[in-house]
Amino acid sequence: MKDLIEKAAEMLTLGYTDHEIVRILRIPPSTADSFILQAEQWNDTTFVPYTESDLDDMADYFGA
Repeated sequence: MKDLIEKAAEMLTLGYTDHEIVRILRIPPSTADSFILQAEQWNDTTFVPYTESDLDDMADYFGA
């Protein structure tokens, strides 16, 4: 189930709609709302660290 939520969260970030995700992943309609909510929460809590080039770009931009 966790893998399915991660896949749906990734699809949300790529621009897929809720309806498309439910159809592609074949999620039962009875659980679709809670499933999409969990995927959205996954995206909200997932930490993506900055890369070295991101940090260099920020330092250049802010003059540090």
